[in-house]
Parts: sequence; structure tokens; C-alpha cells
Amino acid sequence: MEEVQTQELWINPVDAKERKINNGDKVKVYNHRGTIEMPAKVSSRVMPGVVCLPQAGWFTPDDKGIDKRGANNVLTGHD
Repeated sequence: MEEVQTQELWINPVDAKERKINNGDKVKVYNHRGTIEMPAKVSSRVMPGVVCLPQAGWFTPDDKGIDKRGANNVLTGHD
């Protein structure tokens, strides 16, 4: 699937500039449930103040438990 579509975290250009994030930079998204790390895609198609993960990847954790392919279920609950 990654050959067809790379999983990227979309971020608004204003937010990206404030955080010094460029296209392709590895970014971490985290909350109390977990952490994912993936490349950023700077796009004006996303509102300032939010990020978008259009497609999720397979759960692929490193030795610290950080998902490296954007499995958004790491960040969401089932309660």
C-alpha cells in the first residue's frame, strides 16, 4: 500500500512555518494513548490549528513503541 500512497500528516502552511516543518520532515503526533511518527505534507487544504491524516498505515512500532507508519488507531480509543 505504501508504494501506491505514502502516508503523510497534512499540516497548514501557517502552522508548519510556526513549527519550522517542511514537506517530508518527520513529525511526531502523540497523546496519552500513544505516538506516531511520519512525514509531513504542508498543504493549504488543511485549516490552521488542525492536522489531517487522510490514510492510515499498518501498525509498525519501533523498539520504543512509536508507530512509524501512521496507524491512527494508536491515538484513538474504543471506550
